Amino acid sequence: MCLRDLFKTLKKPLNASDYFQIDPKLGTLADFHTLVEAIHNNQYADYPDGVFNHCGRGFFAFTDVLENATSLHTTDWFHIKAASPRMPTAV
Repeated sequence: MCLRDLFKTLKKPLNASDYFQIDPKLGTLADFHTLVEAIHNNQYADYPDGVFNHCGRGFFAFTDVLENATSLHTTDWFHIKAASPRMPTAV
């Protein structure tokens, strides 16, 4: 069973802000464990699906880059266009 859009987001489902938390709209981590247990008890496999090559604006590393520009090891994780009308000038 494919489980999609699990991670905590600020707005859009695929723009994760925290890959270690279940989106509160879906329940708690305990709810997730209960679901996975039920899936396994019914002889199915679970396949958590995540999109890890992009993130939301609330993702810790993106926020750090915007606030600290070039002082972090995560700066090269992102390609930020300084003139983008939707983004603050950061790098």
